[in-house]
Amino acid sequence: GNDVYLQNDFLRDENILQLVNQDNHQISIKSSVLSNYILQNFIKDTKLILKILLKIIINALKYNKHKDLARELVNFSVLERILPKDKRDELINFYEETKQHKFFSQNAHFWLQYAITMISLRKFEQAKTYFNNAYSLSNSSHKIIDTTKIDNHYARFLLDRNIFGDINYDYMEDFKEAHKKLSQQISSKSTYFFPFKVASNYQRFYEKFYKVISTKENQIFIKNAINEIINLIESMPEEDNLRKNFFVKDCLKKLLQVQKSWL
Repeated sequence: GNDVYLQNDFLRDENILQLVNQDNHQISIKSSVLSNYILQNFIKDTKLILKILLKIIINALKYNKHKDLARELVNFSVLERILPKDKRDELINFYEETKQHKFFSQNAHFWLQYAITMISLRKFEQAKTYFNNAYSLSNSSHKIIDTTKIDNHYARFLLDRNIFGDINYDYMEDFKEAHKKLSQQISSKSTYFFPFKVASNYQRFYEKFYKVISTKENQIFIKNAINEIINLIESMPEEDNLRKNFFVKDCLKKLLQVQKSWL
């Protein structure tokens, strides 16, 4: 009797009811934050989580109205929230199984998400292959596909593989290509904070490579690229929402630190 009383008392608590729903003697979680916390910290069988997620995706593909859901569930931004960091390598098997379905294997968005996952796992050679797939499918489509998202993550990839990778790439060519893509995005004024978030990595790139750059021309190019981003941000009105964005402010802070080191 006391157990039932305590249970009922517990479920009448206003603070608890903000987090859970009680319906027909079943409890469901309202809060996505709480759900993610439970998945990351209390459910240890990540293979089971991904197996269930795959079943949901396969069933969603059976209905046209649910295909957007299936597409959403392969997003790395969704998957990273439900898996502990030390278990994310299990996403490789998840994506490998998912790509068996033509809806995904012929989908540029899917390959972009797989590429983003490989960047997070520092598997840059695989990431390059999946970016190639994403671009190829975008270019071969009968309808025009905007590659802005692919370009943004590809710029990040070019920087990250030099900052964190074990293979020696042509770091200056990668930096020049990344900066070209980010400059184009910033100029278009349609990509919000995303290119600035990537450009904040210029600080790490500079700190790793500036002293080993052999030519004055390349040293000047990096400095000009950093100055360009700083000037673009500082030219925004103080009241501009983009200027006040966290990632834009973080980018400015980091690049100003680099600029200060030149004095």
